[in-house]
Amino acid sequence: MADKELFGNRRRAQEDEYFHRQEQELIEKLRQRGREEATRRLMAEHAGVADEEILRDLTDWVPNDFHDSAQLINVKWEQKKDKN
Repeated sequence: MADKELFGNRRRAQEDEYFHRQEQELIEKLRQRGREEATRRLMAEHAGVADEEILRDLTDWVPNDFHDSAQLINVKWEQKKDKN
């Protein structure tokens, strides 16, 4: 009986650890999405761009600081206008 209880406790501890890791990964993904959304909002406000496609593209290659983001947004906007 003691062996079953020991293995049961060990199994429960492993499950708790697994689910804790899964929760931490999900929390980090949510945080990352929040940061990306905040980045898009700041870019939209900064450059007056409302096109979600352009904003999504920009978040893929714009550095984290926004010193030059207005120039990058304008270049991307001009590229999109040239396509149309």
